[in-house]
Amino acid sequence: MKWKTVQSLLRKSGRFRNNHQKRIEDLEETLRGFKNADRALENGDVNVRVANTPNEGFANSGNVYNEPLPGVNGEANHQIYSPSTTRGQELSHHVPNTSALGSSTSPSQLPAETPFTMDAVDLDTPMSTLRNIASLSKDNVSASRNMTYDPIFPMIGRPERRASVFDPVTQGIFTMEDAQQSFDIFFEHCHPMAPFLCIQSQRSAALVREASPVLFLSVCAVGARFWQTANRRTNYQGLHGNYRAIVALLDSSLARLLLQPILSDVTLDHIRSLLLYIQWMPVEQETPGICQTRYNDISAWSVLGLAIRYSIFLGLDRSAVTPFSTPNSTDPEQEDFSRLRVWINVLTCDCHLMLSAGLPASVDPEPVTMIGRAFASHEKALQPDDSRVAAISELVAIVKRAARSSGDPRLRVLDAASLKKANAEFDNWEAFWTSNLTRNNCHHNQMPFTSLRSYRLAINSAGLGSMLSGKQQHHEPMQLSLLQALDASLLAAAQTIFALSNETNTQTWTRQSYSLTSFPLRPFTIDETALGRFRFSVDSSWITHSFAAVFLVLCYARGAIDGNVLFFCFFLKPKPCY
Repeated sequence: MKWKTVQSLLRKSGRFRNNHQKRIEDLEETLRGFKNADRALENGDVNVRVANTPNEGFANSGNVYNEPLPGVNGEANHQIYSPSTTRGQELSHHVPNTSALGSSTSPSQLPAETPFTMDAVDLDTPMSTLRNIASLSKDNVSASRNMTYDPIFPMIGRPERRASVFDPVTQGIFTMEDAQQSFDIFFEHCHPMAPFLCIQSQRSAALVREASPVLFLSVCAVGARFWQTANRRTNYQGLHGNYRAIVALLDSSLARLLLQPILSDVTLDHIRSLLLYIQWMPVEQETPGICQTRYNDISAWSVLGLAIRYSIFLGLDRSAVTPFSTPNSTDPEQEDFSRLRVWINVLTCDCHLMLSAGLPASVDPEPVTMIGRAFASHEKALQPDDSRVAAISELVAIVKRAARSSGDPRLRVLDAASLKKANAEFDNWEAFWTSNLTRNNCHHNQMPFTSLRSYRLAINSAGLGSMLSGKQQHHEPMQLSLLQALDASLLAAAQTIFALSNETNTQTWTRQSYSLTSFPLRPFTIDETALGRFRFSVDSSWITHSFAAVFLVLCYARGAIDGNVLFFCFFLKPKPCY
């Protein structure tokens, strides 16, 4: 009996030893796979798979995730993560499965149509008003859905490794010819809308690729978004063939700046990359010719918050202003001009989000206002758009002073005195800058005049919500301040529409812009040149222009204006393809 017991214990001990040895061998095999993958990555090979083992998982920076990751295909869980492959075509598994999201719903599967009415629309911030309409409109069932994106696990490694991993040329997504064409598209069409890059030093794709891989990727992504739009033979927004691949690469690159930054990441070029993303976000294209942008207030505000923190960390709020201050004894260098352009763009984005989405602004534009005109008139201000940059900084300061005076950082509640003062400052701004900017061939339908109208509309319409509410059953006598705010709002909204017509031009704009009654009493036709420029506008411009049109319709639906105002602004002759 004792002998049988000893035999049983020996057998169990042998099995345990064999199992233990097998586990050790499995772990050693796993470690060898990781080491081989790391060596391959050191040599630039990002398409390495870890050998299948009992401990298979998603390897990233030495961590093993043994459970499937949400939004990532199962086979990707056994792969050293790379934002791209050597040819770029395999990036489709990093893009959300649109069929799984329900985005490819056929027309027969769409919900039953319900009549749309303006009765349910209330006036709020521009973003909220438009979002409300999108949710109510029978034509925007798919457009109003929330978009889902795959999680991003950026790779940590040496700087040169990261540069190659996030380089669209190295990954085979772009050729250098494609990259330079993207830069040409950006600087010719997009840069005038928000001129914060340096034309002299950053026009060459090859030079930017060497100096700042992240900025190189960001500009390429913007150019790839407008690949066919810049082609005169097409009248729709066509994307580069590898657009989805370059967007996946961009997502990974910017996510690393947010989730895993290091000290060397806090640079002026990385701030530029974040600002490019905020103002020209990637788009999704499920149907040829129809694109849906990612742009929304929360996304823009979040990325802008990172850009502001990077800027403050660099001391940009001080270093951008000091070289242009009067007591400064040395002449500013080109790098000083570059810093100021970037900082003014940060201020502009901050102000615009406050007005369009009701989000509080974070930075003070007043120090820039003190030196803005000196910057624009300086002999070393070589970029033709520097005057427009200085002009918009003054508009931002007017809005910020109104917010401070009213006591509401979101600028949704303005007292009559603060609003009157802001409108007077807008008038003074227009009197000074109109003549100065038109000499520089700046059109009334370009920045900063478009910003002037959107700012006026936003702050004057902020207090009209109760008056234009669909729940109001009777009309009470309006206060004089509200009537003045309504008049200023209507004029700004009408000017926004009028500016895109052929019936206005740089010479006649000032004569026809001061009142609705001075607008021509004839049908308007669309200015195709102005519309062509508008296609490349920053994403927030679509919000401000859409809000201007909706505001006029809402005023008419509520009986605040008669049909004549609507006739003046909306009786447009139809044109092909628009």
